Amino acid sequence: MVKKLISVDPKKAPWEQETPLHNRWHPDIPPVASVEEGEVFRVECVDWTGGQIKDNDSSDDVKNVDLSQVHYLSGPIAVPTAEPGDLLKVEFLNLGCLDGDEWVFTGTFAKENGGGFLTDHYPKATKAIWNLEGIYAQSRHIPGVKFAGLIHPGLIGTAPSAELLEMWNTREASLCAEEGTPAEKTLCGCLATRPLACLPEPKGAMLGKLGHFLTESGKNETWDKVASEAARTVPGRENGGNCDIKNLSRGCTVYFPVFVPGANLSMGDMHFSQGDGEVSFCGAIEMSGFLDLKVTVIKDGMKLLPAVGPSPLSTLSSRLDLSNLVIPNGLSLRVSVLMRTELSTILMPPLHTNVQFSTVSNILPSSDTRRNKFICSFLAVLVRDVSQVLWMYQMLLPHWQSHWPSLTKMSNHQKTCLNLNFLQREFTWSPKMFASQKRVEQYHMILA
Repeated sequence: MVKKLISVDPKKAPWEQETPLHNRWHPDIPPVASVEEGEVFRVECVDWTGGQIKDNDSSDDVKNVDLSQVHYLSGPIAVPTAEPGDLLKVEFLNLGCLDGDEWVFTGTFAKENGGGFLTDHYPKATKAIWNLEGIYAQSRHIPGVKFAGLIHPGLIGTAPSAELLEMWNTREASLCAEEGTPAEKTLCGCLATRPLACLPEPKGAMLGKLGHFLTESGKNETWDKVASEAARTVPGRENGGNCDIKNLSRGCTVYFPVFVPGANLSMGDMHFSQGDGEVSFCGAIEMSGFLDLKVTVIKDGMKLLPAVGPSPLSTLSSRLDLSNLVIPNGLSLRVSVLMRTELSTILMPPLHTNVQFSTVSNILPSSDTRRNKFICSFLAVLVRDVSQVLWMYQMLLPHWQSHWPSLTKMSNHQKTCLNLNFLQREFTWSPKMFASQKRVEQYHMILA
């Protein structure tokens, strides 16, 4: 019998649940449960809107959804043996829907409420309700369709440390400050889509045992402080977070960095099915559900990985001006806005604050906008093929430093070719790094 660690009632509001939920990231949100290593346990989750969407034939609830009150997470769950610097190994043993709640939904947001990836083509809110029969789903709104889903959590991660949280807020504040200016790095200024960098917002905040904004805002100094600092859950980050990776399902194992004592693991935003990245924003078939998990602590496991979160690289990036170098990491933050490549976002080093998207336009030899867009798209594909972004960065850094005297005399085009030549020489042996050597050769032809 699997131990039920956290239970929810999907018919109740998130703030009415017996075990408090949360929808922000902060190290001071206290754990609501604890689990021992090797113990199999079950966690139940409400749907990402906390019950705002109803099983009916009207899309008004999707049109008017309150997006300040979403992504309710079950947790945090403490693992007593976990300490900062460890890795938390999480095994997905089983996932499914909650008894008595065997219906799910998908939809598109109205353009006036932020829209989505294809808002210009589909400006009005839509909704489809699906009923579950075992592993299959059928919808009265999309007749004649039946398919098997792959249930997974859209959002799962560990709590950030205070230092990591400050890094998040600093870099995301700089992104938000650039919106509408020539330095803007996201597509939000030219497309009807939501920004992925969201600043802390006390309105709508639910902070677990600390309480909900309706009852605590302006009345509790501790709550006000945490709510003013707590990170929103929209982006994926170094702690995992909003990954939207469809293969995080039964039989999968994920390794999360530990930044605080106990790790404080949280999860939610359950999906019946979804394309990787959920690029249409509400592109998943959303559901309440459960996860059966088992955790193991790998002591000092973060030493096995590239530097994730606060590290000596933070200081290094403030000393070196790499703004004229095209590197996979610098592109990946921008590409993540376009393609939702969460892996790049999760592994994003502090260095990215020094790399501007204008780097791409600097190396483009043509003023032809359509041609330049094609090259940017090609670069996006090139970056997507990098499976270990930070590892590549650390491999490239000594290479850049060894060429530092000559780099200052090179043109942007020469710097780009230097980086690509190095990547081609060092990494083409691995199919996980580049699908083929032809892409680098094609890139040289485009720039020629």
